[in-house]
Amino acid sequence: MESIKTTYSRLPGVLQATSRRYTWLPYAVLGLLALLVVSVVVMVGHSDKSLLKLSANSRAVIAPPRYVFVDLGANSGDSCLMFLQDPEAPEKFEFPTPEGKTHADAEIYLFEANPTFNTDLVDLKQKLKNRGININIYPSTPVWTESKLMTFHIDLRDRHAAGSSLNQNHPDLVRTGSRPVNLTSVAISQWLLERFLPEDFVIVKMDIETTEYNIVPHLAAMQAGKVIDLMFVEWHSWLMNGSDPLVGQSAEAVKLLEAQGVKFPSYSTSSRKRKRTN
Repeated sequence: MESIKTTYSRLPGVLQATSRRYTWLPYAVLGLLALLVVSVVVMVGHSDKSLLKLSANSRAVIAPPRYVFVDLGANSGDSCLMFLQDPEAPEKFEFPTPEGKTHADAEIYLFEANPTFNTDLVDLKQKLKNRGININIYPSTPVWTESKLMTFHIDLRDRHAAGSSLNQNHPDLVRTGSRPVNLTSVAISQWLLERFLPEDFVIVKMDIETTEYNIVPHLAAMQAGKVIDLMFVEWHSWLMNGSDPLVGQSAEAVKLLEAQGVKFPSYSTSSRKRKRTN
Protein backbone atom coordinates (compact mmCIF):
# COMPACT_ATOMS: atom_id res chain seq x y z
CA MET A 1 0.00 0.00 0.00
CA GLU A 2 2.85 2.30 0.80
CA SER A 3 4.48 1.63 -2.56
CA ILE A 4 1.30 2.59 -4.38
CA LYS A 5 1.10 5.84 -2.44
CA THR A 6 4.73 6.50 -3.23
CA THR A 7 4.12 5.91 -6.92
CA TYR A 8 1.14 8.26 -7.01
CA SER A 9 3.03 10.85 -5.07
CA ARG A 10 5.75 10.82 -7.70
CA LEU A 11 3.34 10.87 -10.70
CA PRO A 12 2.83 14.69 -10.89
CA GLY A 13 6.57 15.18 -11.11
CA VAL A 14 6.89 12.57 -13.81
CA LEU A 15 4.08 14.12 -15.84
CA GLN A 16 5.57 17.55 -15.39
CA ALA A 17 8.96 16.32 -16.57
CA THR A 18 7.38 14.56 -19.55
CA SER A 19 5.46 17.72 -20.42
CA ARG A 20 8.69 19.73 -20.36
CA ARG A 21 10.40 17.09 -22.47
CA TYR A 22 7.79 17.23 -25.30
CA THR A 23 7.07 20.96 -25.43
CA TRP A 24 8.37 20.92 -29.02
CA LEU A 25 5.63 18.51 -30.20
CA PRO A 26 2.89 21.09 -31.01
CA TYR A 27 5.40 23.11 -33.00
CA ALA A 28 6.44 20.03 -34.95
CA VAL A 29 2.81 19.25 -35.78
CA LEU A 30 2.25 22.82 -36.94
CA GLY A 31 5.40 22.63 -39.07
CA LEU A 32 4.24 19.42 -40.71
CA LEU A 33 0.85 20.95 -41.44
CA ALA A 34 2.47 24.04 -42.98
CA LEU A 35 4.72 21.84 -45.15
CA LEU A 36 1.68 19.87 -46.28
CA VAL A 37 -0.19 23.07 -47.25
CA VAL A 38 2.80 24.40 -49.22
CA SER A 39 3.15 21.06 -51.03
CA VAL A 40 -0.53 21.09 -52.00
CA VAL A 41 -0.30 24.68 -53.28
CA VAL A 42 2.78 23.88 -55.37
CA MET A 43 1.13 20.77 -56.82
CA VAL A 44 -2.07 22.66 -57.69
CA GLY A 45 -0.06 25.47 -59.28
CA HIS A 46 1.91 23.00 -61.36
CA SER A 47 -1.31 21.25 -62.35
CA ASP A 48 -2.89 24.56 -63.42
CA LYS A 49 0.16 25.40 -65.54
CA SER A 50 0.05 21.96 -67.12
CA LEU A 51 -3.64 22.38 -67.90
CA LEU A 52 -3.02 25.81 -69.41
CA LYS A 53 -0.21 24.40 -71.51
CA LEU A 54 -2.42 21.51 -72.60
CA SER A 55 -5.23 23.94 -73.40
CA ALA A 56 -2.91 26.08 -75.52
CA ASN A 57 -1.65 23.03 -77.38
CA SER A 58 -5.22 21.86 -77.89
CA ARG A 59 -6.17 25.22 -79.41
CA ALA A 60 -3.21 24.97 -81.77
CA VAL A 61 -4.43 21.59 -82.96
CA ILE A 62 -8.16 22.40 -83.08
CA ALA A 63 -7.91 25.86 -84.64
CA PRO A 64 -5.22 26.05 -87.33
CA PRO A 65 -4.96 29.10 -89.60
CA ARG A 66 -8.12 29.57 -91.61
CA TYR A 67 -8.52 29.81 -95.38
CA VAL A 68 -11.17 32.44 -96.20
CA PHE A 69 -12.87 33.83 -99.31
CA VAL A 70 -14.93 37.01 -98.81
CA ASP A 71 -16.98 38.06 -101.84
CA LEU A 72 -18.16 41.67 -101.77
CA GLY A 73 -20.70 42.09 -104.53
CA ALA A 74 -21.52 38.41 -105.00
CA ASN A 75 -24.33 39.03 -107.49
CA SER A 76 -26.07 35.67 -108.03
CA GLY A 77 -23.00 33.70 -106.93
CA ASP A 78 -21.01 33.49 -110.16
CA SER A 79 -17.72 34.52 -108.56
CA CYS A 80 -18.25 31.94 -105.83
CA LEU A 81 -18.55 29.25 -108.49
CA MET A 82 -15.43 30.65 -110.16
CA PHE A 83 -13.58 30.47 -106.83
CA LEU A 84 -14.66 26.85 -106.37
CA GLN A 85 -13.67 26.07 -109.97
CA ASP A 86 -17.17 24.73 -110.47
CA PRO A 87 -18.09 23.43 -113.95
CA GLU A 88 -21.11 25.78 -113.91
CA ALA A 89 -18.95 28.89 -113.41
CA PRO A 90 -19.32 31.35 -116.34
CA GLU A 91 -15.53 31.63 -116.74
CA LYS A 92 -12.36 30.25 -115.20
CA PHE A 93 -10.26 32.31 -112.83
CA GLU A 94 -7.47 30.96 -110.66
CA PHE A 95 -7.77 32.16 -107.08
CA PRO A 96 -4.72 31.13 -105.00
CA THR A 97 -4.80 28.55 -102.23
CA PRO A 98 -2.45 28.16 -99.25
CA GLU A 99 -0.25 25.08 -99.14
CA GLY A 100 -2.15 21.91 -98.36
CA LYS A 101 -5.59 23.45 -98.99
CA THR A 102 -8.16 23.22 -101.77
CA HIS A 103 -10.78 25.79 -102.71
CA ALA A 104 -13.45 23.60 -101.15
CA ASP A 105 -11.63 23.87 -97.78
CA ALA A 106 -12.21 27.63 -97.59
CA GLU A 107 -14.71 29.45 -95.45
CA ILE A 108 -16.85 31.36 -97.96
CA TYR A 109 -18.79 34.57 -97.21
CA LEU A 110 -20.98 36.19 -99.88
CA PHE A 111 -22.25 39.77 -99.53
CA GLU A 112 -24.79 41.12 -102.01
CA ALA A 113 -26.86 44.28 -101.66
CA ASN A 114 -29.31 43.77 -104.52
CA PRO A 115 -32.38 41.97 -103.09
CA THR A 116 -33.29 40.60 -106.51
CA PHE A 117 -30.49 38.06 -106.00
CA ASN A 118 -31.71 36.79 -102.62
CA THR A 119 -33.33 33.65 -104.02
CA ASP A 120 -30.28 32.95 -106.22
CA LEU A 121 -28.01 33.02 -103.18
CA VAL A 122 -30.31 30.78 -101.13
CA ASP A 123 -30.50 28.30 -104.03
CA LEU A 124 -26.71 28.36 -104.37
CA LYS A 125 -26.26 27.75 -100.66
CA GLN A 126 -28.58 24.73 -100.85
CA LYS A 127 -26.94 23.34 -103.99
CA LEU A 128 -23.45 23.58 -102.52
CA LYS A 129 -24.59 22.13 -99.21
CA ASN A 130 -25.82 19.08 -101.10
CA ARG A 131 -22.24 18.74 -102.38
CA GLY A 132 -20.81 18.99 -98.88
CA ILE A 133 -19.72 22.65 -99.18
CA ASN A 134 -21.12 25.17 -96.70
CA ILE A 135 -21.19 28.86 -97.57
CA ASN A 136 -22.34 31.90 -95.60
CA ILE A 137 -24.61 34.37 -97.40
CA TYR A 138 -25.44 37.99 -96.54
CA PRO A 139 -28.33 38.84 -98.87
CA SER A 140 -29.68 42.40 -99.13
CA THR A 141 -26.52 43.57 -97.33
CA PRO A 142 -24.47 46.43 -98.80
CA VAL A 143 -20.91 46.86 -97.52
CA TRP A 144 -19.94 50.30 -96.24
CA THR A 145 -17.67 52.09 -93.79
CA GLU A 146 -20.26 51.79 -91.02
CA SER A 147 -23.43 49.93 -90.22
CA LYS A 148 -26.50 52.06 -90.91
CA LEU A 149 -29.70 52.30 -92.91
CA MET A 150 -28.83 53.23 -96.50
CA THR A 151 -30.58 53.66 -99.84
CA PHE A 152 -29.58 51.16 -102.49
CA HIS A 153 -30.52 51.90 -106.10
CA ILE A 154 -31.66 49.00 -108.27
CA ASP A 155 -31.02 49.13 -112.01
CA LEU A 156 -34.38 48.92 -113.79
CA ARG A 157 -33.17 47.46 -117.09
CA ASP A 158 -33.51 43.87 -115.82
CA ARG A 159 -32.70 42.05 -112.63
CA HIS A 160 -29.23 41.09 -113.85
CA ALA A 161 -28.28 44.61 -115.00
CA ALA A 162 -24.91 45.68 -113.63
CA GLY A 163 -25.68 49.26 -112.60
CA SER A 164 -27.33 48.62 -109.24
CA SER A 165 -25.35 50.55 -106.64
CA LEU A 166 -25.27 52.65 -103.48
CA ASN A 167 -24.10 55.40 -105.80
CA GLN A 168 -27.23 57.01 -107.25
CA ASN A 169 -25.03 58.87 -109.77
CA HIS A 170 -23.87 55.63 -111.38
CA PRO A 171 -24.08 56.38 -115.16
CA ASP A 172 -26.30 53.37 -115.85
CA LEU A 173 -28.78 54.50 -113.21
CA VAL A 174 -28.77 58.08 -114.46
CA ARG A 175 -29.40 56.87 -117.99
CA THR A 176 -32.12 54.28 -117.37
CA GLY A 177 -33.55 55.13 -113.95
CA SER A 178 -33.57 53.14 -110.73
CA ARG A 179 -35.73 51.89 -107.90
CA PRO A 180 -34.60 52.81 -104.37
CA VAL A 181 -34.74 50.35 -101.49
CA ASN A 182 -33.65 50.89 -97.88
CA LEU A 183 -31.14 48.37 -96.58
CA THR A 184 -28.87 48.09 -93.55
CA SER A 185 -25.17 48.09 -94.41
CA VAL A 186 -22.39 46.16 -92.71
CA ALA A 187 -19.22 47.91 -91.51
CA ILE A 188 -16.92 45.69 -93.53
CA SER A 189 -13.60 46.84 -92.00
CA GLN A 190 -14.87 46.07 -88.51
CA TRP A 191 -16.41 42.78 -89.69
CA LEU A 192 -13.06 41.59 -91.05
CA LEU A 193 -11.04 42.68 -88.02
CA GLU A 194 -13.46 41.01 -85.60
CA ARG A 195 -13.38 37.62 -87.30
CA PHE A 196 -9.90 36.97 -88.61
CA LEU A 197 -6.27 36.99 -87.47
CA PRO A 198 -3.01 37.84 -89.26
CA GLU A 199 -2.10 34.13 -89.55
CA ASP A 200 -5.31 33.37 -91.46
CA PHE A 201 -5.18 33.34 -95.28
CA VAL A 202 -7.90 35.78 -96.32
CA ILE A 203 -8.90 36.63 -99.89
CA VAL A 204 -11.26 39.55 -100.53
CA LYS A 205 -12.92 39.93 -103.92
CA MET A 206 -14.67 43.29 -104.48
CA ASP A 207 -17.05 44.23 -107.31
CA ILE A 208 -19.35 46.91 -105.91
CA GLU A 209 -19.94 49.41 -108.72
CA THR A 210 -17.72 52.39 -107.69
CA THR A 211 -18.27 51.94 -103.93
CA GLU A 212 -14.76 50.46 -103.83
CA TYR A 213 -13.51 54.05 -103.88
CA ASN A 214 -15.14 54.50 -100.46
CA ILE A 215 -14.33 51.11 -98.97
CA VAL A 216 -10.64 50.71 -99.85
CA PRO A 217 -9.52 53.96 -98.13
CA HIS A 218 -11.50 52.97 -95.04
CA LEU A 219 -9.88 49.51 -94.98
CA ALA A 220 -6.49 51.20 -95.02
CA ALA A 221 -7.43 53.71 -92.31
CA MET A 222 -8.70 50.89 -90.07
CA GLN A 223 -5.54 48.83 -90.77
CA ALA A 224 -7.70 45.96 -91.94
CA GLY A 225 -4.76 44.94 -94.12
CA LYS A 226 -3.39 43.12 -91.06
CA VAL A 227 -5.94 40.35 -91.67
CA ILE A 228 -6.12 40.43 -95.50
CA ASP A 229 -3.69 38.63 -97.80
CA LEU A 230 -5.07 39.38 -101.26
CA MET A 231 -7.63 41.79 -102.67
CA PHE A 232 -9.12 41.25 -106.11
CA VAL A 233 -10.77 44.60 -106.83
CA GLU A 234 -12.88 45.46 -109.86
CA TRP A 235 -11.95 49.14 -110.21
CA HIS A 236 -14.76 50.93 -112.06
CA SER A 237 -12.42 53.71 -113.17
CA TRP A 238 -14.38 54.33 -116.39
CA LEU A 239 -17.33 55.40 -114.24
CA MET A 240 -15.33 57.83 -112.11
CA ASN A 241 -14.25 61.40 -112.69
CA GLY A 242 -10.47 61.39 -112.52
CA SER A 243 -10.50 64.62 -110.50
CA ASP A 244 -12.74 63.09 -107.82
CA PRO A 245 -10.79 63.16 -104.50
CA LEU A 246 -11.82 59.53 -103.89
CA VAL A 247 -9.71 58.42 -106.85
CA GLY A 248 -6.51 59.85 -105.37
CA GLN A 249 -7.42 58.65 -101.88
CA SER A 250 -7.93 55.12 -103.18
CA ALA A 251 -4.54 55.11 -104.90
CA GLU A 252 -2.86 56.14 -101.64
CA ALA A 253 -4.92 53.58 -99.72
CA VAL A 254 -3.66 50.79 -101.98
CA LYS A 255 -0.07 51.78 -101.12
CA LEU A 256 -0.89 51.75 -97.40
CA LEU A 257 -2.56 48.36 -97.63
CA GLU A 258 0.38 46.97 -99.58
CA ALA A 259 2.63 48.20 -96.79
CA GLN A 260 0.40 46.24 -94.39
CA GLY A 261 1.06 43.10 -96.45
CA VAL A 262 -1.88 43.04 -98.86
CA LYS A 263 -1.35 42.03 -102.49
CA PHE A 264 -3.51 43.44 -105.30
CA PRO A 265 -3.46 41.06 -108.29
CA SER A 266 -5.11 42.45 -111.41
CA TYR A 267 -8.76 41.50 -111.66
CA SER A 268 -11.55 42.35 -114.07
CA THR A 269 -14.88 40.66 -114.66
CA SER A 270 -15.92 42.89 -117.55
CA SER A 271 -15.64 39.93 -119.92
CA ARG A 272 -16.99 37.38 -117.46
CA LYS A 273 -20.62 38.46 -117.21
CA ARG A 274 -22.86 35.46 -117.63
CA LYS A 275 -25.30 35.75 -120.50
CA ARG A 276 -28.83 35.49 -119.19
CA THR A 277 -32.25 35.45 -120.72
CA ASN A 278 -34.32 36.22 -117.61
